[in-house]
This record gives sequence, structure tokens and C-alpha cells, in this order.
Amino acid sequence: MTSQGKVMIGNNGVSDVDAHTGNLGVTFMERLNGGVIQTTIIANNGNSVHSRHTILTDQMVSSQYYGRCSIR
Repeated sequence: MTSQGKVMIGNNGVSDVDAHTGNLGVTFMERLNGGVIQTTIIANNGNSVHSRHTILTDQMVSSQYYGRCSIR
């Protein structure tokens, strides 16, 4: 099930995101003006990964960060 109308609050302010919820976790997708999508996946057990794929002028830059999320 995909839902619209979600926002992410980060270091650079507020961004619109799409959320896809499944039985194993949730994925947040941020669509950037440059035509790229950044994703954050959070598994039901709290494990998470953020994937960033960016185009800077004439080169592509990608990175991934692994971590854990908790409910507060």
C-alpha cells in the first residue's frame, strides 16, 4: 500500500516523501528536482538503511548509511 502526503523533517528542512508500507517494514521515497530518488527503509525490527543517489553536474555520487530506528 502506497500513501501520499507524508513529509520528512531533516537537516535541510521539510521534504515531501512517499511511503510504502508492507508486512516487513516501511520505505520512504524522496523525489528530488534533479530527477533522483533517495530512499530510507525501516524494517519492523528497527534496522534501517538510507540510500542516496545524486547527480552533481557531470558525475554521479551514491552512498548508503546503515543504522537502527527506535520509537520514542
